Amino acid sequence: MPETISRNLDEEVLLELSKIFHEVLLKDQRINFLFENVDMAALGRKQSWFFTSLALNKSKGTQKYMRLSHEHLVEKYGLADAHFDALINCLEAALIRSALDPDTARHLLRQAENLRPYVLGTAKAD
Repeated sequence: MPETISRNLDEEVLLELSKIFHEVLLKDQRINFLFENVDMAALGRKQSWFFTSLALNKSKGTQKYMRLSHEHLVEKYGLADAHFDALINCLEAALIRSALDPDTARHLLRQAENLRPYVLGTAKAD
């Protein structure tokens, strides 16, 4: 599957997905407070890298990075499954609006879901 996805992957489409995702995230009252005082341009670059990593199954190091980059949110806000569910809902909405083919969109959604325990800090130590 990664070979098929890599052929269908377009950097501009991923950048657009990132923009759509931000738009959806910032409108979602369940989690938009998590993005207050965040450099959205820097976050957009990180998310483009993130989407590329997920699409190409190159998540080595992604799990640790996700754990480390979200642990302050777990501590400060009690980041939990409800927050992650909202994020997945936002990602799904962004994927529907994006130009990604349906197979790639489903793959990204599955890969993102696999990171739940790392984002929420519930995964066993690396």
